[in-house]
Amino acid sequence: MARKAPKNRMSMGGLISMPEQDKHEKMLSSMHDALYSLGNKIHKAPPREGDKLLPKDLRQEEGEDSKVARKHIERLHSSMKDCKS
Repeated sequence: MARKAPKNRMSMGGLISMPEQDKHEKMLSSMHDALYSLGNKIHKAPPREGDKLLPKDLRQEEGEDSKVARKHIERLHSSMKDCKS
């Protein structure tokens, strides 16, 4: 019977493989990725000097997905605060 190599040993490519995540580590990782995705949706582009010369309808406005992401963040934050108490 062949022995299994430990999970943290060097792989054939010379890189150290990561240990397998348990259920809750995977859930936490997914939530972390989701929060970064929400953050990417709400970050505004820095204002540029030339924007002042553009008509209002051509200026960069906050997108609808950004508004939805902000509401979702507020609900998540409120839920976490409720769980804390």
